[in-house]
This record gives sequence, structure tokens and C-alpha cells, in this order.
Amino acid sequence: MTNSALATRPVISAATYPLTRLNGQPAPQTLRPVTLSFRDGRLGGSDGCNNVGGAYTVQGGRITLTGGLVGTKMACPDQPTLDFQTFFEQRPTLSVQGSTLTLRAAEDTWEFQAR
Repeated sequence: MTNSALATRPVISAATYPLTRLNGQPAPQTLRPVTLSFRDGRLGGSDGCNNVGGAYTVQGGRITLTGGLVGTKMACPDQPTLDFQTFFEQRPTLSVQGSTLTLRAAEDTWEFQAR
């Protein structure tokens, strides 16, 4: 197997990852847990209010959406807003250490813990 083949292979376990820290602080309190899940080349999850999903690839240590994100558009007054669309448009870097998945883009660091 070539190095380029290894670089394009997803390194993410098929698991659900709740957000535990956002920019070094505890995850914001939301109606539902903020989560990501990865299965069969698709990511899904919740921003704490709305569900999101889309196809992805991992190349060069970055996660790239291959068709954008789709999501529900429920109104959740008084809820913190986590803009998954803008965050993933930045092609965040991805690292996995044990059960911790970390995504970094620009000045944002999102840490998730597999369950």
C-alpha cells in the first residue's frame, strides 16, 4: 500500500462522538448533546438543536465534505449556536488519540470523546 493510499483512508472509528470541549472550555449546554458520528463515508450529528449530515473524505490529515452539509432547521431559542457548516467549510485538521477526536480549523478547536 502506498503512502498516498494511507493518507486518504479515514482514521475515524465508526462511533458516536459527543463534544466535550470547545476552544479549551467545557462544551456548551444545549438541548441535546452536540455529537458527530462517522459511518460508511458519511458523517452525521447534532449541533445541540438540529441534525446535520453529509459525505466526507480524509486527505492529508484534513476532513473534507464532498457535497456540503444538509440539516434540519428547527428554531431553538436561547441555545448556543455551533455553526457546523462554516466550521467544516474550513476543512479542519483531524487527529484521533485513543477515544478522543479533535478537529481544528482557524481559531476553533472542537474535542469529542467516543462513546
